[in-house]
Amino acid sequence: MLNLCMCTLYIHVFIVTINTCTYITFDTIANRKLLMACKSISSITAGDGAEPIEIRVIRKWLSFLYKEEYCFLFVDREGTAIEAIGSKRDKAFLDAKLVLQSCYRVTNYLSARARQSHNVVPRAATIKLGRGTHFTPIDDSAFPTNYFNFLPFNRLRDREGNHFLLTDYIGRFDTITSDGPTKTNKRLMKLLVEDDRFKERYTAISINQRNLVTLRELAEKDPSTNSERKFTCVASIISFTQGRTWYYKGCVKCNKKLTPKSAALACENHPDVEQPKLLYCLCATIADTTGTASVTLFDEAMNSLVQTRCEELIIQQGYTDPYVVPDKIEAFKGVTKTFHLQFNNRPQSGSSRYIVNNVSDHTNIPEEEKNVVTTLTVSEDNTTNTLSSASSYTIVNSLVLY
Repeated sequence: MLNLCMCTLYIHVFIVTINTCTYITFDTIANRKLLMACKSISSITAGDGAEPIEIRVIRKWLSFLYKEEYCFLFVDREGTAIEAIGSKRDKAFLDAKLVLQSCYRVTNYLSARARQSHNVVPRAATIKLGRGTHFTPIDDSAFPTNYFNFLPFNRLRDREGNHFLLTDYIGRFDTITSDGPTKTNKRLMKLLVEDDRFKERYTAISINQRNLVTLRELAEKDPSTNSERKFTCVASIISFTQGRTWYYKGCVKCNKKLTPKSAALACENHPDVEQPKLLYCLCATIADTTGTASVTLFDEAMNSLVQTRCEELIIQQGYTDPYVVPDKIEAFKGVTKTFHLQFNNRPQSGSSRYIVNNVSDHTNIPEEEKNVVTTLTVSEDNTTNTLSSASSYTIVNSLVLY
């Protein structure tokens, strides 16, 4: 049985694992008892024998990165999942054999090591399917109908740059922050999915959700008890701090500002890195109808605002003076935006009180959506997985985090 429990947007999967399951069937014609062993997914290792497995087909897709692969997600009775991989040229054959949400006994497959990157489940092995693989339809009453390997919000940062395993995440879809072509003319869409905090254990979210506050309300909050909390303010930039640079030379590995060392610049954490990268860092004052606040916008926040990399402004567009804010950035003064920010946990003399994590276009939030309760229901028999709400919640699976 697969149980999903949610608390502070942590969704934990509890799996009861049985290494070998044995089923006894009766041949009504020969009136004899047949003992049939079935291997569990949890016991599959690379290169072992192809003992029968019984599974439900949860998903199937053509791989974006591995162009010749046709991929499937299988789950067994215990809720354990494994990726099964066939050849793209066998797609028609496999589609005729495997129907989504149907269950099969699978034999004559191969088991191999998992890829070095972009795996959809945390397993060291995968299944290889071919034209010699046999699929026998079986009763589907005992198999889960969904599989997610949700990552808690506080571990998302740890997954950045680690592409061995793709990420499943659940949160409230907020907005599309950008949608356009990359340098290689591929479409890249960036979206904001919020981490809402749960008021009641396991079942309900109290959204005061976006922690939407005015700047006056934000100023009244105690940093010592809200140091990890994220806030959202609808405001506009009214000025950039004079006498401060708008970019800096940072370490390519950790983004930390490089410091002079002999005749060169060096990173304290990575002294072997020679070539720096150019990164945004602007101090600004934002305002709404209730007050003002001093904020710092680092590279990620500025990229979400300007939609142009710092390096491009400097090298390609010629804004080389670090003390003169480019016109393209000045143009955002007075424009109403949604600022996603938090307290500066390492304040220094003259530093801003808040750090902006992201800037998005402002859309009016209907009053009825500012405090809604959303529930996630997972039934005992795993046949129901329902999100019900006045606002939209999204399960995002197989994400690559950069």
